[in-house]
Amino acid sequence: MPSVTLLVGVPATGKSTWRSLSVTADDFVYSTDDVVEEIAAALGKTYEEVWADSIKEATKIANARLADAIKAKKNIVSDRTNLTVNTRAKFLAQFPKSYKRKAVLFEAPRSLDQHLARIAARPGKNIPTNILMSMLKDLEEPTLEEGFESVKFIGSWD
Repeated sequence: MPSVTLLVGVPATGKSTWRSLSVTADDFVYSTDDVVEEIAAALGKTYEEVWADSIKEATKIANARLADAIKAKKNIVSDRTNLTVNTRAKFLAQFPKSYKRKAVLFEAPRSLDQHLARIAARPGKNIPTNILMSMLKDLEEPTLEEGFESVKFIGSWD
């Protein structure tokens, strides 16, 4: 039975690092960031330089790839922030009932300064402090009541 795993957390909490250690070549990763990176590389620019102009196209491409992966009954990992119950419900509505649903929640560092240092360590992917603060405020922890078969918690790296 295929599964869909939603990585949940604000930027710079370890979602993509976890993914790099956990995902197999047979899995499909849904990531608009990956597509933006592809577009940036093709243009010889950075993620940050192309994000605003390419996110809509990147989303279309990622969604088309996702539809193909669902048809192929692949295991899927959503490497996005997936911050709210509503956002997660909309994403999960695309999947047949046969898919197992899992969530992995990544805790943000307790110190804002440490979190900002993590963000600064990601060249070409700056996130303004006010946007990060808004995301932290919007974060709703995933629960079994949302239909997940499991919810894992990855603690802060403090």
